[in-house]
Amino acid sequence: MQITKTKEFWTPERVAKLFKSGRMFFKAVTGLEPYQWQVDFIEHEGEFETVRVSRQGGKSLTTAVKVVREAIIHPNQFIVIVSPTKEQSSIIFRTIARILEDMNLKWPGLLKRFLATRCQLANGSWIYVTSRTAVRGHTITRLVVDEAAYVEDEVYTAARPSLAASKGKITLISTTFGKQGYFFDSHSNLEHFFRVHIPWTDIPHLDEEFIRSEQATMTEAEFAQEYLAEFIETADNFFTRDEIRSLLGDTTALGSNPHENLLDHDKYDYYLGVDLARFGTDESCYVVTKSPKAGDEPIEIVHVEGTAKKPVTDVIGRIKAMNDAYAFTSIYIDESVIGGAVVDRLTIDEGLPIVPIMFGSKAVTTTNDSKKEAMYKNLKWLLEQNVQAQQEGGVPSLQGYSHQKLLNQLTSLMYEFSTSGTLKVHHPTNGHDDYPDALALALYFSVGKRYTPLTTSIQGRRAKETQQKSHNEKIKEVQQMSFEDRLKHMRKIT
Repeated sequence: MQITKTKEFWTPERVAKLFKSGRMFFKAVTGLEPYQWQVDFIEHEGEFETVRVSRQGGKSLTTAVKVVREAIIHPNQFIVIVSPTKEQSSIIFRTIARILEDMNLKWPGLLKRFLATRCQLANGSWIYVTSRTAVRGHTITRLVVDEAAYVEDEVYTAARPSLAASKGKITLISTTFGKQGYFFDSHSNLEHFFRVHIPWTDIPHLDEEFIRSEQATMTEAEFAQEYLAEFIETADNFFTRDEIRSLLGDTTALGSNPHENLLDHDKYDYYLGVDLARFGTDESCYVVTKSPKAGDEPIEIVHVEGTAKKPVTDVIGRIKAMNDAYAFTSIYIDESVIGGAVVDRLTIDEGLPIVPIMFGSKAVTTTNDSKKEAMYKNLKWLLEQNVQAQQEGGVPSLQGYSHQKLLNQLTSLMYEFSTSGTLKVHHPTNGHDDYPDALALALYFSVGKRYTPLTTSIQGRRAKETQQKSHNEKIKEVQQMSFEDRLKHMRKIT
C-alpha cells in the first residue's frame, strides 16, 4: 500500500477525491503511474466491458484495483471473480487482499470479514472468488472473468440469470485464444461492449529486448496471440479449442520439491515425462502426472517446468531430485538425439525407473503409428473424453492447471497424413512442441490402454465395453476410407 500520509491528512474530502479519480486511486494503492487505458478502464461504469492485453501488460493488477474501488464506492455490491481454475482466480484475489488489508491499516473498520475465498467490506459489499463451475445461485452485481478466452460459453449462460436479477455488469479480461467463443464475440460483433485492446507496443514498461527474445522463440501466430493480443485462426490444428479448454480444472500445481504430505502413493501413481532440448531455442521440459490406482478420479497434471541452455548434468540432477520427491512409478524420456546418455546414466548408475522412448520407432499397440503419433492419439482421446464428460456432466479423464506455454504449444500443434494414411503430428515452422511432447510422454503408461476410470457398477463397465466396441468399429470404417475421405474426418482421429 502506497498511501503514506497520516490518518489526520485523510479528511473526508480528500478521501472522496482519491476514490473519484481512477488515476489517483491506482497510483495510491500501487505506487505506479497508470497508463491512460488503465484509467479509462477503472473509471468505466458501463454494464459490459472486455479487455485483451499483451501478456505481462498489467491487466490482472488493473482489474484488482477496479474491483476494490467499485466495492468501496458503491455499497452492497456482490462482485464475483471466476476463471478457468480456482488457482487462476486466486491470483487477482490475492492482489485484492493485499490492497484491502493495507487500506484497512490506514482506515480501520474498512473490512468486516476476510476469508480464504471472499471478503466483506463494512459497507456491505462482497468480493467473492470461485471457479467457472460455481457461478449459479448468486445475485451478482459484477462478474469478472479472468482468462475469459479459456472459459466455456456455458459459464456465461449460467451467469446470465444472476446478472439479470441485479442488472449486473460483466468484465472480461484475457489474452486471446482463437476466433471463437464469447470473448472473441465481445471484441468483434457484440457492439454493446466497451473494448480495450493493448498490444505490447503500447506498454512502455515491457523491455523491448526481452520481447524480441521472446519473438525469436515463438511462431508468428504465438507471438501475435500472446504479445499483440490478436485473435488467431486455429481451425487447422490437431487439438480443437474445446479439447484444450477441457484440460483446465481445479488441479493444484505441486512444486518440483513438494511437501511429502501432499503425496499419497497408496492411492496414486506418479509419472514423469521428459522431452530433452535439441536446438538452441528448445527447452528441456518436465511434466508430472498423478494417476489414481482405482476409482473414477481423473489423471492430473501436477507439475510442469522447462529449462533452457542447461548442460546434461543439470538434466540428470533435476530428474534425480524430482524422483527423490515424487518416487515415480515410471519416468518416460525421449532418447532421440541426445537422450541416450541421460538414459544410461540414470538407469545404470542411479537405478531410476527409466523407460526410454524413441519417437520414430513403431508403436507396439498399433500397426502403422510411430510411438510419437500413438502418444498424441492417446492424448487426443483423453481430451475428447473430457469434452464428452463436460457435455454429459461426467468425470473428466485428464485435468491440469493453467500453464501458458503448454497451452500455447498445444494450440499450435499441426497434423497431416502421408499418402499411406499414416498420421503425423508436428509443430508449425519455427514453432515448438517441447511441452506437449513431455505431457504425452508422462501419459505413456495409458497408451494403448484406452484409459477408463474404474467403476464399481457392472452396468457401468458394460456400457464402457459397448462404447469401446463402437469405437473400434469406427476405426475400421476409417481405415477402409479413401485418402480424401480420411481428410474429411481428421477431427475424429482416434
